[in-house]
Amino acid sequence: SAILEKIGFSDINSNPKHGSIEIPAATSRDRDLIRPELLKLERSLGGLGLLQPSSTYHQFAIGMTGDKMSSSRPETTIFLTEDVATMEKKVKSSFSGGQSTLEEHRRLGGDPDVDVAFQYLRYFFEDDDTALSEVETGYRAGEILTGQMKQICIDKASEYLSHLGEMRQQTAHIVDDFLAEDARL
Repeated sequence: SAILEKIGFSDINSNPKHGSIEIPAATSRDRDLIRPELLKLERSLGGLGLLQPSSTYHQFAIGMTGDKMSSSRPETTIFLTEDVATMEKKVKSSFSGGQSTLEEHRRLGGDPDVDVAFQYLRYFFEDDDTALSEVETGYRAGEILTGQMKQICIDKASEYLSHLGEMRQQTAHIVDDFLAEDARL
C-alpha cells in the first residue's frame, strides 16, 4: 500500500482471498498509473509481474476418427494408460489426409491439416519443430505415404507411452503421499 500511497491513493481495500485490491478513489484513467506500480511491486516480491492476457486461444485436437474426441467413445483418442498395441491399432485405423490411391497421393500429396496421425505428432508426440516441418513438407509433397505417416506417429507415441509407463512405475510408491485421504485406494 505504500507504493500506492506514494502515487496518491491511500484508501485501499485488499481482498487476499481473491488476490485483488479495490481503490475506491481511482478512476479508469488511473489504471495506467496504478498497474505498472503494482507489477513492479510483484516483481520485487519474486513474482513474474506480468499483465494478464486479455484472451487466450485454444485449438481442439481432433479425434482418431476425424471427429471430436470423447472419453465415452474410446476409439476416438489415445489414453495415457493404454498399452502400445492398443494405441498402434487405433493409429493404424485413424482418419488420414492421404489420397485414394498411391498414384494420386504421390502426385497430389497428403493433407496434414486433417490427417490424425500428423495432428497427434504436432500436438503430443513431436517436440522438434524442424523434424515436424520436414514430415509435413514430405507428406504434402507425396514423398511420405499415409502408412509411413501413421508409422512415424506410432513410433513417437510408443516412445512416449513407454517412458510414461516407466515413470508411473517409478513413482507408484509415492502417489498416496499426494492424494487426499478419501482419494486413496
